[in-house]
Amino acid sequence: MATAAAAMMAKAQREVQQYLEEKTAFDVESAVAYPAPDPAHRAQLNALVRRGIVRDTGEGRYWVDRNAITVEKRFQTAVLKVVLATVAAAMILGFAIKLLKNL
Repeated sequence: MATAAAAMMAKAQREVQQYLEEKTAFDVESAVAYPAPDPAHRAQLNALVRRGIVRDTGEGRYWVDRNAITVEKRFQTAVLKVVLATVAAAMILGFAIKLLKNL
């Protein structure tokens, strides 16, 4: 059940961002209103605003900050690299311990 809810929220988030991108709302001058079709979309719009991915003009219009998207993608990539390096190190350590036990 939680997985379905998470998938629904992720879809709503993609749809919010896609709507703004399709309207070419990439700066204050091109900002547009977002008619959230349901509470999930409204919640995801608010989440994107909190993260700085979507900016609010203060007049009920929104735009996508492409620089913030780039920064977030770089951060996510860095985190993924750390996780993968940690897993690889743990596997190597486990293999080394197993080898040492067999000596």
